[in-house]
Amino acid sequence: MNPKSPLFLLIPLLSLTFLSRTAYPQDDAAEPQPIRVTETLHNDGTKTVMKSDPDNHTSTSETYDHADKLLQKTVYDLDEQGQAIGATAYSPKGKALYKLTYKRDSANRVNEVDTYTVAGALVSRTVYQYAAGGKVIAVNTYDASGNQISSSTAPPNGAATPAQKRGAYNPNR
Repeated sequence: MNPKSPLFLLIPLLSLTFLSRTAYPQDDAAEPQPIRVTETLHNDGTKTVMKSDPDNHTSTSETYDHADKLLQKTVYDLDEQGQAIGATAYSPKGKALYKLTYKRDSANRVNEVDTYTVAGALVSRTVYQYAAGGKVIAVNTYDASGNQISSSTAPPNGAATPAQKRGAYNPNR
């Protein structure tokens, strides 16, 4: 997985949204919810461990290399529905690296991910565009000044992109 890829920012979020939707009680007076942990093994030998804590409105993603050495840790802040609204990425030594905010469209899909320095300065904005059926059709990234720095579109024939062939998240599934 390439941490500089716009889709890399969305991978844990999509897994997180799926896992946490069933974790929140319908009633605030309900019993505490269990902490859920899932482990995903990737084709490149790395693994990601997701720990969702619905009562504290957080979820943690830790990525390890093939020798179980921590590569990165991301802590997500969740809203009342268990969906990520922000995140902070940490180095293996626990130093905060950057922060993310997630914005959603009227269909409740992530349509913007903003990346900030730890001090709060905007670094980049990644915008996701969807087709009527809900598939991602374009990803555009802009720098802090609003200049486009990358752009990608989904292949019209549905063929796998190079990132999808390597086992990265496929937004068209």
